[in-house]
Amino acid sequence: MTRRALLPGVIGTSLAFAWACGVPAYDLTPLTCDAVVDKFATCLPVFRHDGLTQGRWMAACQAPETSEDCVACVLEAPCGVVAATCKARCGSSALLPGASAIAGLPISDGGAGAAGGGVTPVDGGVAAHRELCVANFGGSFGNAVSAFAATASSGSAPTRTVTSSVSGPQQLAADAVHGELFVASFGSNQIAVFPLAFGSGQAPLRVLAGAATGLSSPVGLAVDPVAGELFVSNYSSGSITVYARTASGNAAPLRRIAGALLGPAQLALGPGAGELVVANATGKSLQVYARTASGTSVSPLRVVSGSQTMLDDVNGLFLDATHGELFVASRARARVLVFSSALPSGNTPPLRVLGAAGGAITDPIDVLVDEASGELFVSQYGANAVTVFARTASGGAAPVRTLSGAATRLSQPTGLEWCDG
Repeated sequence: MTRRALLPGVIGTSLAFAWACGVPAYDLTPLTCDAVVDKFATCLPVFRHDGLTQGRWMAACQAPETSEDCVACVLEAPCGVVAATCKARCGSSALLPGASAIAGLPISDGGAGAAGGGVTPVDGGVAAHRELCVANFGGSFGNAVSAFAATASSGSAPTRTVTSSVSGPQQLAADAVHGELFVASFGSNQIAVFPLAFGSGQAPLRVLAGAATGLSSPVGLAVDPVAGELFVSNYSSGSITVYARTASGNAAPLRRIAGALLGPAQLALGPGAGELVVANATGKSLQVYARTASGTSVSPLRVVSGSQTMLDDVNGLFLDATHGELFVASRARARVLVFSSALPSGNTPPLRVLGAAGGAITDPIDVLVDEASGELFVSQYGANAVTVFARTASGGAAPVRTLSGAATRLSQPTGLEWCDG
């Protein structure tokens, strides 16, 4: 989910120091590449490739094919257009999101992302996700979050499940920088935080709950690992509350956004630099706010609404910065709508629509895209299933596979998130 612009002081002292000392293009040092690692952390929500770890970016920075000119471009370009802006200046360098050269880098960097043995490169070497987490709202096996292999299909059992401090879970949000998974519990007005690599039955690392938090039927989540902030949409109070990323207990929010929100559901940091997009479930709209907005009468920067948008009971969002698209679950229409990530205001029709009468999509709640494998995942509340399509599917396209059946223990599935441990 996208999301922010670059750090201030683009090139930074370490890179300037290396250039002043005449470091050649083929010998960029770790000191030189510190600024690149900072940029990686800034842009992680945009790239949404958990497989592109900081260690791998450091290796890419030091690789022979990476020039000083390429590094300068990567540091200067806004997060969402790094690949497009720097292609000519970077050539085959793996600093470009999705670059084929990443196949030549180590799969694991030995850090937090390496515990599970790294990720599997597909489609020319781009890292695909390995594990999918699903929130189960209610029913026989509800009040739980379960992990599955990303390639799982009908009859697959979850690899691990947590239930502690999970009550009527809605959306999930992963912070791959700090290795954490955030769970919004609609039923208990709390946010539970687990390790991404949680074990079955594990207790949360911390829980945000209490009257001072202002949580009111929380649904949507977005984490900014660089600014250190957690955004939560509150369905009942029509607000978004923003906390320190590490907030726990009865912590008050840092600020509040309210005034024009109607049943806010999922959130995404983006599409532009310093922006936050909100799915308004009852408002039948998408709203874009300044990320730092604050107050009880805040007007959105842009609003997408109207009959041509097909937005109705809008729940899940996924911003695919790689392909410049925003995926939206329009539950009342039983459709997945795909808009340009630029999200111009007005009664804007989607670029394409997935779903048809009598088709495979019946009750969509959330959407998730693996840009590397080219797959779209849709949670279907009433069908107790997660249906997987080609990313570019439209109309009445048949799914690639479906995750369902008694063994999955899917029970009114809602939020989806990558939880590669």
